Amino acid sequence: MGNSLSFIESEKLTWIDHVITFDETVRQANLTTLQSSFLPGSAILLAYQDRKFNSVPYQHWFITDGQYFLEFGSPSDLYNARVQINTVPRSPFQIETQGSVDDSTRDRIFQVLGMCNYSLCIRNCEHVANYIFRGRWVSFQMEEGGVLKNTFRRFIVDDNLRKVNAFPSTIRPDVFSEGKGKRMYSFISNHYNATQFNYFLDHNEDTYNILVIGPTGAGKSHLINIFFNQPVTASFVSHKSVTKEMCFIKGTGSVFNLKTRRYEDKKIVVADTVGLCDTEWDDAKIVSMIKGRVSSNFRYIDAVFVVFRADRLLKEHVKNIRIIMEWLGYSRRNQHLKFLFVGTFAENLTEVDVERLRGEAVEILGLKVTKRDVPDARIGSDDENDAAQEEANNNAVCPRLTTYDSLVYTGFPPEVTLNDLGRRRVERSWDLLQPLLLLHPGEALQAYSLIVEGDAPARIGIPNWWNKCAIL
Repeated sequence: MGNSLSFIESEKLTWIDHVITFDETVRQANLTTLQSSFLPGSAILLAYQDRKFNSVPYQHWFITDGQYFLEFGSPSDLYNARVQINTVPRSPFQIETQGSVDDSTRDRIFQVLGMCNYSLCIRNCEHVANYIFRGRWVSFQMEEGGVLKNTFRRFIVDDNLRKVNAFPSTIRPDVFSEGKGKRMYSFISNHYNATQFNYFLDHNEDTYNILVIGPTGAGKSHLINIFFNQPVTASFVSHKSVTKEMCFIKGTGSVFNLKTRRYEDKKIVVADTVGLCDTEWDDAKIVSMIKGRVSSNFRYIDAVFVVFRADRLLKEHVKNIRIIMEWLGYSRRNQHLKFLFVGTFAENLTEVDVERLRGEAVEILGLKVTKRDVPDARIGSDDENDAAQEEANNNAVCPRLTTYDSLVYTGFPPEVTLNDLGRRRVERSWDLLQPLLLLHPGEALQAYSLIVEGDAPARIGIPNWWNKCAIL
């Protein structure tokens, strides 16, 4: 193909605004067709054909029930394509998976029929087919090793990179959860305050960046809701991934500065990722998608929360967690101090259970042992209180110790179910998260601040996943 593409300027124009536009004539005609096609309960296939556009190979994806075909594409001119329903037969084609139509499927079809602003990079046929079938705006042709990424990697940069595999603004599935504004725990006051929900970021903004990863069903979204003490993301117990696409919750908080040992107002970004070991896609695709979305939106990460169910750390979970750990440099110098491993749903475990599970997790995840007791020290106190604390410690026969551990077991059941003991356990779980949330001046943050004093780990620089050489 040489060093240029004959249609690259046309493609670049499609990156300016990541929205959906419609051909209303085509849309209205296809809405009529939809009344008698792809009816609830009917079986459908997600399938594709190998094609070329101006010598560029790509996969043309579509949905079919055997009679009707729903697709976004025109063999001769993609940039004049429309999302439409037709009965034009085609063969052969490759079947990726099968499913059935429900009301949500039909609603997603309704949202895209007549769509006319095709983009090979950010709004292609695979994006639309996956959105209709799964509710996810993803094209693996634009992930590492994908045929389209290999074609466009030298053309698409900076702001446009963040739009790859991100929802168009006109069909983003969430702004905030319906429970926004409702506090989850009345007794937790020093939490982050959510301000905005988005699917891509301005990575030049000065923010404290938190990445939350873990297997499907581990409770990542629920934990993020705890960070903000309100239900800002969809969260419920399920074997299927609740988070359909990587999203970013922006907010503010009074965050402890480990260097100045004082609190300061800071902008926050928390990234909620698709679950590792997703039930709909294979592990390699999910890991590649997470790496691609993280590297195109962040230059640095300040904290990594690795979330897993306390009683369920399976072999495939461990494999994918360790891939992400290696990618983010967990073993480099003291970078492990930027990671917090969180076992969730642990509210009913005994101390014996926790110690047994902790030993197993340290071994199978290859964790650096970080459980340490350090002399108590106050956080954010003035000079007079600092002197008083120092004198008290010096005069004590055995100064009080506080504990920091980068592997913690937590439980956050609904407040309405709590008795006094349950409340104390939630407060303890909240305290255990503080070494990287940097919010509550409890024992865990005190201990962490002393451990990193004088040698705080650097921010995690994100490897440039997009521009690395493809593995073919």
